[in-house]
Amino acid sequence: MADAENKVTAKIGAVTSVEQLEDSTHDMSSLADSFDNRELAQNWRSALWHNPKAIAWSCYMLFTVVSWGYDGLCSGIVISLPQFRADYGTYYEGEYVIPAKWQLAFTAAGLIGLIIGGIPATLIAKKWGRRPCLWFGYSLTVAGVFLQWYSRGNLPMFFGSKLVTGFPLGMFITIAPTYCSEVVPQALRGIMTSGMNWCIVLGQVIGYGVMRQTASIPGPNSYRILFALQWGFAAVAIAILPFMPESPYFYVMTNDLEKAKRNARRLRSAGFDVDGWLASIAHSLSEGKRVQSGASFAMCFKGKNRMRTIAAVSGFFIQQNSGVTWVLGYMAYFMELNGMSVSMASNVSFALTCVMLAGNMAGWFVLEMAGRRPSAVYGTATLSVSLLMIGILAVVPSRNATWAQVAFMAVWSFVYQATIGSVAWTMLTEISTSTLRAHTQAVATMVQGVVGTTWSFVLPYLINPDEANLSGKIAFIYGGILAVCATVSFFIVPETKGRTFAHVDLLFNSETPIRKFASVDIDVLKTAEGLEGGDKQV
Repeated sequence: MADAENKVTAKIGAVTSVEQLEDSTHDMSSLADSFDNRELAQNWRSALWHNPKAIAWSCYMLFTVVSWGYDGLCSGIVISLPQFRADYGTYYEGEYVIPAKWQLAFTAAGLIGLIIGGIPATLIAKKWGRRPCLWFGYSLTVAGVFLQWYSRGNLPMFFGSKLVTGFPLGMFITIAPTYCSEVVPQALRGIMTSGMNWCIVLGQVIGYGVMRQTASIPGPNSYRILFALQWGFAAVAIAILPFMPESPYFYVMTNDLEKAKRNARRLRSAGFDVDGWLASIAHSLSEGKRVQSGASFAMCFKGKNRMRTIAAVSGFFIQQNSGVTWVLGYMAYFMELNGMSVSMASNVSFALTCVMLAGNMAGWFVLEMAGRRPSAVYGTATLSVSLLMIGILAVVPSRNATWAQVAFMAVWSFVYQATIGSVAWTMLTEISTSTLRAHTQAVATMVQGVVGTTWSFVLPYLINPDEANLSGKIAFIYGGILAVCATVSFFIVPETKGRTFAHVDLLFNSETPIRKFASVDIDVLKTAEGLEGGDKQV
């Protein structure tokens, strides 16, 4: 058996193009199956120990989204700084207030940039790879921060700067999770993709930490330093970028097997079965091509892909309807409106963000122990209950009720990060098919941006003291929406833990009921379908 596999490996190793590889369909399939079986047999500890380079480069890619968390938070918390309100706001009943229309404009600008950035990122990455996306994105980041620095008192200029910095953020969150899911072993796929949210939260923690140090600085530097730190993120990323290996998936898709091998060796340790990995990639892509007539955004919504796309992006829809914009963007402002001092509101906000960071780390284990489906369904239900409790407490006119709201915000923060905040990224990369993964990621980015933008327009009018002034009662709205989301998730979110991309394709193509994804025996299913890897037509 070993001799036969070595002969196949030698034959595959001599291949120089993907067409030659696909011509040897039986050899490719047998080598891919052998590689996939070894991947499935590997536990996360072994994968962690034997793949330091793949993990390191995935961490670099995850670093790009730290700036997304940082920039997104700064758009909201900067409003809580008195000097910012004095420079950009208008006087209202004894204090400076940023008009609601400009508050929503600042947040919406970043989200609009996020939506726009996701589409070209998909097209650029498909044609030229991820590195050109990162070069272009960081160039825009540097330019956008310059506009923020020099926009003092100029609301339209600050709005424009948020548009410019939002565009690369859309690019980063579109390419980062797909890169991580492609280069790390199957045993680490859930942990690394959920690490996206950990890095976003890390950016938020850094943002709160910087604000605590700069809030007491007199003059515009109290908020300018918040913006300037993004130059540091860009400088570190640009310095490392020339050395980043491209994903072998990209070179296999563009029919450059030599570069695929070279980059695969850079990502894995000596002695790793590079030929088996490339055979697995080619086999997965060839099966996808057999099912899909062509990769496009339209294909994401045709046939069986429609429900698959909805399931893949549902986590992002839930995230944006969970109150995350309110909790993260307006937490400090909300507490100030409820009578807390600026320093106390800042300290509480920072503490809650640290709770989120801990919750996300707990999510790494929840994903692997409980699975993807329970994390999404039961996590969303728990968030609904927490939000409804916050809403009920908001009706109680008491100082103690405010602190009780903070306590439930802490529960919300931990549960959100341990469940839907983490699992949404894993669901996206695992549920989407290989040939449409980049397109599905772009769709998810657009959904995230559109729903987030909608809340950004509505939220200031709901919570501002000169508008509806709902305060904590807005949690009733979020809690009700999540109750519906939890119910729908029960019927559309499958369990993908412990499945290769090819296995997930087979389960969907064979019309396996969503609730049975975890229990179906793949070998039995292959036999029943008469397939080697799920090439049944849609």
